[in-house]
Order: sequence, then structure tokens, then C-alpha cells
Amino acid sequence: MGRIWDRWTGTEHPRVGVIPLPTTELREALLALNNRNMPFNVRHGRPKEKADLVADSGPRR
Repeated sequence: MGRIWDRWTGTEHPRVGVIPLPTTELREALLALNNRNMPFNVRHGRPKEKADLVADSGPRR
């Protein structure tokens, strides 16, 4: 029944045969998105946010 909710929540699943990236490689790729031309900044989450990474429109580094 989980697939019924996927359409409502916007969840997408990878195509068959797609090999997932290791989490360390994915984390590096997301942090590499940071540049002055992007409207957001990807940063490490704080403990109170209970997240590994956060994308926000906060101040630039």
C-alpha cells in the first residue's frame, strides 16, 4: 500500500538496475552544490535540527 501514497507525497523510486551511491559520496555531492549562483546553501545539520544535511537560504559562506 506504500506505493499508493508515493504519488500523493511525491516519492520517486529509482529505476530497476540503478546502483545507489555510498552515503559519503552523496553527502560530498550535495555539499559541492554550494556556490554563489545557487539560491540556497547546503550545510551540516545542527543537533537540534535532527538532520544530517540542511538546505536553506541563509547567509553565504
